[in-house]
Amino acid sequence: NLQSQVSKFREALISSHFQTFSRNLSFAKATFAEFCVIKLKYWKTIIMKKLLFILAFIFAAQGAVQASHVLGGEISWVCLGNGRYVFKARVFRDCSGINLPFRNETLTIVGNPLPRSQSNATISSITLKPDSNRWINNRFGDTSPTCKPGGPTITCGNGDDGAVQQFFYESDPIILRGTPPSSGWTFWLASLLCCRPGDVANLASSGTMMLRAIMYPDKNNTNVDPCIDSSPEFLALPVNSICRGYEFTYNHTAIDVDLDSLVYRWDRTYNTPPAAPQPVPFRPGYSQNNPTPDKSFNPLNIPS
Repeated sequence: NLQSQVSKFREALISSHFQTFSRNLSFAKATFAEFCVIKLKYWKTIIMKKLLFILAFIFAAQGAVQASHVLGGEISWVCLGNGRYVFKARVFRDCSGINLPFRNETLTIVGNPLPRSQSNATISSITLKPDSNRWINNRFGDTSPTCKPGGPTITCGNGDDGAVQQFFYESDPIILRGTPPSSGWTFWLASLLCCRPGDVANLASSGTMMLRAIMYPDKNNTNVDPCIDSSPEFLALPVNSICRGYEFTYNHTAIDVDLDSLVYRWDRTYNTPPAAPQPVPFRPGYSQNNPTPDKSFNPLNIPS
């Protein structure tokens, strides 16, 4: 059954990047450091709407033992033609860590006032259901690269170090009635099992990772019932491993189906709880605006 299939594939995600840091490794590994996409309407300087996405981008050392599994992910939403929203999430796990149950997860909403339903009841959470068809059709979530013949091969099924598995979730169509506050409605995915891997090179501690996205009001404070916009979305996989000898370019570009412009900036990673998010401190030599190894680690590195 599906649950037994899930347990065979030991979870994963380490979003990989970067040149010299991984030059002497058979497989370059990197996890997601949180990345923030702020959504702007048209070309004007007035911010119409912003959206925070999460991508953790944190480098993991090769060969270290990983007892945990959650590496990162993203949250997005789609505005349907009937005026309802569908929320989606992707979660990535480290295949050398513990299994991730493919089950219903909960988006916790933080903001004042909170959105309301069609019956005017307060909505404080949204249920995300496993999108098993998409998972099965994407090699049961295995994102491991296929290297040239005779080259190194890793798979999630073998629990190989560097292998990463993705899981897809989707909500039922939902009405959100009201206007987000100026600070936005923050959607936290905090129900995942602990923990972030303990060998993340640029973070000083582990803990239970949370993914988040923020829905901001537009300049007119429009009621979002019916829905008025879809969020940006990352289409490319976050690269977790690179085949040695291959030329590689990292691409973390997002798209917007409404053709709004997108602006990028680094953001922090947080641990639970959603009501009082705990920022995870960086190790010496790293910071929110410098989350990747710079020239102080290697003179050939290109600063982020």
